[in-house]
Amino acid sequence: MWSRNRFSPLATALVAALAACADEPQATAPALPLFSHGGNHSISGTLFGPDGTSMCNFMPPGGVMRIRLTNYPAGTFAAIQDVTCPADTYSLSVNPGSYLVRVSLAATLATIPLAEIDLNPIVVDGGDVVRDFHVVEGLPLLGQATLDGHPLAGVLLDFRQAAALAFLAGTSASGVDGSWTDAFLDRPVMTLQEGITYNVRESPQFLGASPCELLGARTVVAPPASFEFSAANQQVDCTLETGATLPFTHTRTRLVITPGPAEIGGRPGPLHIQAPCHPLPGDLGPGFGVQFPVAPSGDPPYAPVPASHLYCGGLLIGVAPNVVLSGVDIGSYGLDCAAACVDLGLDGELSVEDDGPRGKKVTWSYTDAPSAERIGLRVIQRSFDGRPPADYVLFRFSLRNQGRSTQTLYVGFFGDWDVDQEVPDDVGGTELGGRLMYMSSTDPNDRGTFVGTVFLGDAPVSGRFFFSGGDPNTPQTLAAQMDALTGAVTRQTIGPADNRVIHAVGPITLAPRGTADVWMAVVAGEDLAQLLANAAAAEADVRRR
Repeated sequence: MWSRNRFSPLATALVAALAACADEPQATAPALPLFSHGGNHSISGTLFGPDGTSMCNFMPPGGVMRIRLTNYPAGTFAAIQDVTCPADTYSLSVNPGSYLVRVSLAATLATIPLAEIDLNPIVVDGGDVVRDFHVVEGLPLLGQATLDGHPLAGVLLDFRQAAALAFLAGTSASGVDGSWTDAFLDRPVMTLQEGITYNVRESPQFLGASPCELLGARTVVAPPASFEFSAANQQVDCTLETGATLPFTHTRTRLVITPGPAEIGGRPGPLHIQAPCHPLPGDLGPGFGVQFPVAPSGDPPYAPVPASHLYCGGLLIGVAPNVVLSGVDIGSYGLDCAAACVDLGLDGELSVEDDGPRGKKVTWSYTDAPSAERIGLRVIQRSFDGRPPADYVLFRFSLRNQGRSTQTLYVGFFGDWDVDQEVPDDVGGTELGGRLMYMSSTDPNDRGTFVGTVFLGDAPVSGRFFFSGGDPNTPQTLAAQMDALTGAVTRQTIGPADNRVIHAVGPITLAPRGTADVWMAVVAGEDLAQLLANAAAAEADVRRR
């Protein structure tokens, strides 16, 4: 679980996990056997250090140097060998082709990068080739990570050589002063190879996050996606500032939620991929997602993106017989979306009322007018602070049919819950006759988190359907989505996987100019009993209103 401090510090265990994930050599690691194409030719050579002597002079006793050949120009794996000091020569058998030599090592000299590459291709076309490798000193990575001008610790960046993207060249973490440390080798300065083009990516330990992105904060200056590292170009900055989403984020209970128009969590998906959740209007920046538990009435944590228990989720409305309107990009989940993948919330207008002790009301007004699948629907989405000590946030969707035809609706929620960053261990269940659908985790370190949605009010429950990424039961077609929304098919539990949910009520028939209200709450708890108690508190709150 993420630390609930304002700035999540980099844990020692996380750095160890980075090393394991990257498959780079450790000083005490056993040497790998030679692994190659098994071709008829060889590429061999001696490994020299910066002063021209054996590289083993710079290594601890028994230090390991990993030599990789990559196919040129593809940059894919070709062959590998671990050399253990005092040996300082390598030899790999290959087939005819073009290759680059790459060396990675756990060096003790702070000025030597973790991984270096020789960009001069080796062409093997009929004989053995000898190519010595000269390890050179690198340059320090300059720059800083800041939030509102103050140093920000714990931002992780992965560097991969553009000529060998399959392999990690180093991971940097911002330290307490915001400068870049070497997280992989636990060194105070990150060192990279001069003259090499690096791609900057999200750390695999923060899968789903982009470099320099925090919940609740705007990215002003982000690291470049790719840059050539040199003495004239060795600075990378991550400049963040407090976003404008705090005034309309629900923080009164331990469940923090930023509501967006037709979307819950108020944040786009990662910047490096097509975002399934569309950005908030204007220059608001990302919201705080859905976080639990957070100290109530405080400043929610500007946390890494995986701290949100909801990766992406929002309104999903089925219109009989075969129209599906969505507030999030369901197409990014492999669901057919006809003429448009996002139909609701694109013209959202915001207003906020904060009555202090009585709580906050956030109103988003939007229509389906920007969608090619529009039917003439207007939605007033109001969300309300829960009442402590219960942990919930109420949503009321007021629907108005502005079209000329009577419409039959199934009003629901599509959610990609990620209870923790290890998404394949999430499990889902259903309670209260289908009105409550929730997700938890089988991870022993995160079993104290239950999150879900509960529908309240008079509309009957219809949709109760769990599915997972790659699931053959994914409701891909519009007909299958309608079946999930109407309850023609149900799936009320699901085992460990990266799970999603469609939860809905209906049918709701709206004549022209007709209106209807649908009440829903997002609820959380530290166990199932607490989750049920908080759902009951949300229901009582709706009755009072």
